[in-house]
Amino acid sequence: MKHKFRFLVVLLLLTLFVGPFFVPFSTSGTLPERDAIGKVPGLTKQYFTSLNHAIHFETAGEQTSENVIILLHGFGASSFSFQKIMQSLSQDSFVVAYDRTAFGFTERPRQWHGTNPYSFEGQLRILEDVIKRFGKNRNVTLIGHSAGGTLALEYSISHPDQVSHLVLIAPALSGASPYPGWIQPIFSVPQVNHLGPILVSSIANSGLDILYQSYFDESKITDTTLNGYTAPLQIKNWELAFWEVVKAHRFETSPIENLTTRTLILTGDSDVIVPTRASIENANKISNICELVVMKNTGHLPHEENPVEFASQVMQFLKGNQ
Repeated sequence: MKHKFRFLVVLLLLTLFVGPFFVPFSTSGTLPERDAIGKVPGLTKQYFTSLNHAIHFETAGEQTSENVIILLHGFGASSFSFQKIMQSLSQDSFVVAYDRTAFGFTERPRQWHGTNPYSFEGQLRILEDVIKRFGKNRNVTLIGHSAGGTLALEYSISHPDQVSHLVLIAPALSGASPYPGWIQPIFSVPQVNHLGPILVSSIANSGLDILYQSYFDESKITDTTLNGYTAPLQIKNWELAFWEVVKAHRFETSPIENLTTRTLILTGDSDVIVPTRASIENANKISNICELVVMKNTGHLPHEENPVEFASQVMQFLKGNQ
């Protein structure tokens, strides 16, 4: 009986500690980043280097303009998300949209030295490089959507002299990590680390469900829209990069009350991803420096769903605060 119990214990330990390594990982992607871009009409193969990897970006407008607008997309999106508004915003500005690390067509590094490019700290470093490259000695406006809004807000608070205006689109400003701090070390356990990319691969399906939830009028989601969101999933090892974002070190972001930059918060009246009331509450916290726009019959992606009205609201804000 004692030997049987020992056998069961050993079998259980082997299952827990060795079993996960028998679950094979195979990426669903087959293309390099620069080849996958060709799947999305209208995108270019422009890259610059930051934290030792290639960052994909798109531009519009006159490069010598004294005004620069930098666009930061949300979680799971890319610069494609801003394709409908870039030309409209470029009337008086040079506009830059880039793909944050792990998303879009930016290179997905497997190894790095120093700052982790997938971490929030790494994302801030890359944004700083973008501003140095395109916005040095110019009037810089940051426009951040959802999780990109968190990044834009944090940079604006820590570098108030470098950001002239801030636009937050349905900002995801929870102020804390989405999971408890004690769970962070577990992500680095070899067994969990092996299973992680397999688990996050489900985003290929669940991500589209979230996209449909992000629109008030689902009929506006065209084949072009779906292609723009799914093309990055054709990149080899996209799952590994996505897992790096999930397990990367996070820190609690600064409260919005610390902001001093003139700000526009813009949201849809039917946003179920970042509830409309949350954006209104954040605007109320900084009402002395903030304007609020709630777009009717609009969900979580106002710049995609109603791009003409969105661009008009942003341009009015910028011209009224020059």
